[in-house]
Amino acid sequence: MGGRRITTQRKYFLYNVRFHILRIMSRIDKLLQKIIRGNSDSNIRFDDLCKVLDYFGFQNRLKGSHHIYYRYDVKEIINLQPKDGLSKSYQVKQIRDVLIKYNINKEEND
Repeated sequence: MGGRRITTQRKYFLYNVRFHILRIMSRIDKLLQKIIRGNSDSNIRFDDLCKVLDYFGFQNRLKGSHHIYYRYDVKEIINLQPKDGLSKSYQVKQIRDVLIKYNINKEEND
């Protein structure tokens, strides 16, 4: 009667989308914990660090190998360059300081 039927294919698609989002969220959570803990700043992959900044709404601008991140409510500009696929430890520390200083957390993004 007037209601839309959800096909099996659509159910499967929606399940996969939800699963993928949950997987990304848990990965971001783990990365964020790793960054905040500060135990292994030199072992964080560059791509993962970029994903964390993207997750928190930072805008990205590329200039050569420099990835420049900025956000409307943050005064600091974050300038990242990869080194052998990893992030530089001082850049991870800079991001940790910005996240703490501006109280940027997961709850405001949900």
